[in-house]
Amino acid sequence: MAGSGEGKSALDVELKAIGLALDWAVEMNWRTFTVFSDCKTDVDALQQRKVPDWRVVISFYNVMEKLKMFEFCNLKFVKRNCIAFVNDLAVQARVLRLVDYRCNGEGLPPINPTLF
Repeated sequence: MAGSGEGKSALDVELKAIGLALDWAVEMNWRTFTVFSDCKTDVDALQQRKVPDWRVVISFYNVMEKLKMFEFCNLKFVKRNCIAFVNDLAVQARVLRLVDYRCNGEGLPPINPTLF
């Protein structure tokens, strides 16, 4: 899933992206799944249930509330070079101003997205 939006900081944007992933999982009726993020600060904060920065408190608690809807949600940090295609999707979303554009991927790593 890719979208275009605004955030107060990189932490805020990453939390909003995780929130979008959770929204998508709800839409797909998934009860268990794994979220991969290249933002170690957010992953650690969510795992510890501790706000990383007061400026992202709203986004943080929005994600924490969404996590309650799942039986199991694994949050994993991955290095940016392992998910380089995600940056390509973000650039496309920003340039084309796409909202709620979906992306299917096959396998990890790497995922080769097919836009439809």
